[in-house]
Amino acid sequence: MNTQSCMTNRATSRDRGIVLMLTLLAVILLVGMVLFTINLGRQTTRRIDVQNAADSTAIAGAGWVARSLNTVAMNNIGITRLLSLVNVVDAMPLAVQFTKEEHEQTLASLRALLQRGVSVAWVRDRITYEIQLLEAELAILNPMHSFFESNDVTQLTFFDSNSGRGQYWRAMEAMSELSVATMEGLGEFAQLNAVRGGMVNLDRISTDAITFMAPLKPTIPYIIGEFDDFQRPVLNGLLPDKIDDKEFNRGPWDTLLGWRNLNRDNGTTIGGSTGGTPSTSSGGPGGGWGGAPSSGGQYIPGPVTSYSVYPYTHWMLEQISNMTSRRLPQSRLSYWTRRLAYIKQGYLWPGTGPQVVSHSRLITDFNEAVRIAETTPGQIEQTWFVRTALRSSVSMTSGGFLNGAAFRYEDNSPRVNRLGGWHDPRQFPNPQGTIDPWSQIDDWTWRIQVDISQTDSLMPFGVEVQSFVGILVLEEYEIRNPHNFTSKQNLPRPIDLDHGQLGHDNEVGKQDFLNYLAIAELNDRAVAWPSRFDGRKPYPYQVAIAQAHVFNDHSWDLWTQMWEAQLRPVENIDAWVDRMESGDASALPSDVTAQKVSELAKYLRSVRDIIDRMTRD
Repeated sequence: MNTQSCMTNRATSRDRGIVLMLTLLAVILLVGMVLFTINLGRQTTRRIDVQNAADSTAIAGAGWVARSLNTVAMNNIGITRLLSLVNVVDAMPLAVQFTKEEHEQTLASLRALLQRGVSVAWVRDRITYEIQLLEAELAILNPMHSFFESNDVTQLTFFDSNSGRGQYWRAMEAMSELSVATMEGLGEFAQLNAVRGGMVNLDRISTDAITFMAPLKPTIPYIIGEFDDFQRPVLNGLLPDKIDDKEFNRGPWDTLLGWRNLNRDNGTTIGGSTGGTPSTSSGGPGGGWGGAPSSGGQYIPGPVTSYSVYPYTHWMLEQISNMTSRRLPQSRLSYWTRRLAYIKQGYLWPGTGPQVVSHSRLITDFNEAVRIAETTPGQIEQTWFVRTALRSSVSMTSGGFLNGAAFRYEDNSPRVNRLGGWHDPRQFPNPQGTIDPWSQIDDWTWRIQVDISQTDSLMPFGVEVQSFVGILVLEEYEIRNPHNFTSKQNLPRPIDLDHGQLGHDNEVGKQDFLNYLAIAELNDRAVAWPSRFDGRKPYPYQVAIAQAHVFNDHSWDLWTQMWEAQLRPVENIDAWVDRMESGDASALPSDVTAQKVSELAKYLRSVRDIIDRMTRD
């Protein structure tokens, strides 16, 4: 019995020892698995973090290059815009003055016409209406004139104004200087931006981390042009001759702004009808009778055969023309602004001498106008009349004329009719279809009736009255020149790519100057049991790489601000390593030493086969 009890105790002790050993072994395995899981999870997380840092470094560095190229492009365009603005803004004060004086003189003439007496009631009513229109427009022109009288625009537009360099010219000089500074500092700032972009992802993780990109100091081959390189952009909305290309370098006016005048073949009208074939007669006395309003139908424009672009000057003048047609339709503000702006533009290119225009002095006395026409007809630039016209279903000699019979006033009546040179109303020609020829009905007022049945079958009788307003005599007025510099040597100049080294079809140049490799490195030391987990690692850091490139799919130039940056697969690691080893390290931050760059270059060269296989797959 005692023997059996002892044997049982020994068996129990032996079992307890086995359980203890198994428990210890399980604990060790569990601790190892926990440590392995912790280290593996941390390594995986850091691998993701370091790759994100590499991607951020690449896109931040390449993005800075793209923004720099866009900055230069916007400055080139900004200077072009300001050169155009100089001409238009400097033309405005005199254009407003001329327009205001023309309205005042026209009003005085029309009021005198009414005072002398207008026997035809409907003509008198239409002239009164014209006076009201002119007065309303003069209420707009007077404040505009006062504004330009109290604000000297030469301080904006003149290269050398009474108060020094004009503000537009100072802005152009600042843009030109900024472009030069942008290109000169591109390498340092691109590297700095790349490092900052990458470290945003790593600073929160570890202080033992670095990022940078290759080339170590990026450069872009560029050329500083001449002031006259702005000529085609300002005059035509085209790039300078030496870089213009209809396919690859079309410029921002075409590709970005879409300022295109489409040239089409003749179109067709489907369905509908008009009152007749539109008249082809001129808008002179007795002419200008168009067709009746359209009664439906759809106009189908012809196919586009070609197009041409237009510059900032054209766009600005179009805005003024649109405003004039809405708010000042009786005025010549658009005409004067356009004429004066192009004279000032001519001072710049091709460089014409002082130009003159006739000042708007209107002689409103008909007898005086006749005397000048007989003695010095070349002195008369224009003859002005007020045209009033209507269409009627019956002749003006009929009892129903304007008394129950259908009639309507012409859309462009009343209107100041400005005819070039001297036009004697006593000798107005009678056009084809004349029913009642020109005849004088009042002092300085003449009337005609014309058969317009070919253009309007419903209202076949056209009655037109021309009332003399005055003649515009040629009093020369010299147009000032805002481009009053003595030499173009120190004027703003555009910057563009050196297309010899970096043309749109130069793939080697694109690889050398517009591709960037980012490198990110992060301490990968294990948290638990580092001596065991890190002991056999060939390189003690996590390393990730990423490649980005800069491109412009719209127009390959520094005039079109559409440069972009994008990540792309890593290519040709050996070439990148060579550039790291031979690059200019002066743009690198202080914590990225030349030795560190060399170590990373050696590491990347050692794993290039793995990199090539990964990027190829």
